[in-house]
Amino acid sequence: MKSIQNRILIKLMATKLHLARLTLDKDWDESKHPRRSDGKFGKGGSHSTKTKKDGNVKASPMGANKFEVKGFKNKQALNNHWKDHGNQYPGFTKKQYETRALALVESPVSDSVLGHIDGNGIVVRYDKKTNDFVKGRPSRGIYTMFKPDEGLKYYLERKREDIEHGGSE
Repeated sequence: MKSIQNRILIKLMATKLHLARLTLDKDWDESKHPRRSDGKFGKGGSHSTKTKKDGNVKASPMGANKFEVKGFKNKQALNNHWKDHGNQYPGFTKKQYETRALALVESPVSDSVLGHIDGNGIVVRYDKKTNDFVKGRPSRGIYTMFKPDEGLKYYLERKREDIEHGGSE
């Protein structure tokens, strides 16, 4: 008899818990919580660089990007890239090289700065005036910056390949 009473009591408690949960939602007003066309909460179709997607900061192909990692992902990555490309930046210190890379990769597209996002969500920028090519991810930092031998042609080839493989402009 005690066993049946316990089961009834548990069932009754579960029912009350379910009713309590429903009661909490009774004041929900959907009109106060707009959704985007994809069904997620938020207004409009624009996304800031702070929108999380797969654990990473979502990047803007044309707009400014705010990088959480302010430079290369670590000192070793900076040292390796400085060793490989530092000779292309005479008069620059290693810190100035890193600062220039961050400024370019965070900048919006303009008359002199071209840009897109590759198929992996990596920001790509190319400065036509200085022949600087940079890649980075806002949540992980700068991957590389260098002056391609073929300049604009190099950038346009990378862009075409990136767009073909799921990138966006």
